[in-house]
Amino acid sequence: MQPAAPKVLAALCGVALLGACASFPQTAPSKEAQAPPNQNANAASASTGRAGCLSREREYTLEFRGFSIKEISKIGGYLVIFRCYGEHRPTEQRPTYVRYSYYSRITAAKLATNLNRMLGDLEQAGGFASALSMGGSTFVATKIRPRR
Repeated sequence: MQPAAPKVLAALCGVALLGACASFPQTAPSKEAQAPPNQNANAASASTGRAGCLSREREYTLEFRGFSIKEISKIGGYLVIFRCYGEHRPTEQRPTYVRYSYYSRITAAKLATNLNRMLGDLEQAGGFASALSMGGSTFVATKIRPRR
């Protein structure tokens, strides 16, 4: 299997298959892709295609309020394709609410940007508005139904 295959597999896996995808072995970057030890961390991450990734994984809490089951499924599909993705697990789930523990090496600012872009795509497809708020390492996305 080619080295890019695990990333493609992880991107294609749905929420139901996430556990199987997380156990798929990841390949280390080749020695040619690694920066020499005397360069700074930003240059090293840029050379391996990991620009914006932190050196160690962080845990974030992501809450989605008021979204349908179908929309929550789409959200799960987006989360796995964000850069620097580690894994995510639902910690609480109800028909219109889900809370995830989200593990990633991404910065909080970049995660906020990714979540806003994702919400924009969902808003266009679903004809609704949403709001994203952040406190510490917790992000809360709330679906706002349009007035009739």
